[in-house]
Amino acid sequence: MNFNLIGQKIAEARIKNNKTQESLAEELNISPAFLSNIETAKRRPSLSTLILIAEKLNLSLDYLIYDKDIKIEINNDIYIKQLFKQLERLDENKKQKFLDIMDYIAKKL
Repeated sequence: MNFNLIGQKIAEARIKNNKTQESLAEELNISPAFLSNIETAKRRPSLSTLILIAEKLNLSLDYLIYDKDIKIEINNDIYIKQLFKQLERLDENKKQKFLDIMDYIAKKL
């Protein structure tokens, strides 16, 4: 993982969300100094802290870690869009059956 890039993304998103280091740190229940160290890659946050940061800044964890946003990729893929439309029509029991079938198919490929 590129912690320099992760820190930059956190700082950019924090500023875009009009949050100071102090206000975001308070929401995260960490010290402003620790948040500053995360943003400058002097300290590495735990996975749970990264998840919380992503939630508070309305970011996806994959965007922070991999430099791409799976949500955007999904929205741009016509096949996945069609699949989601079909799934939305199903009740929970049928969704589980669908997932079981997809799992079976994936294992056979």
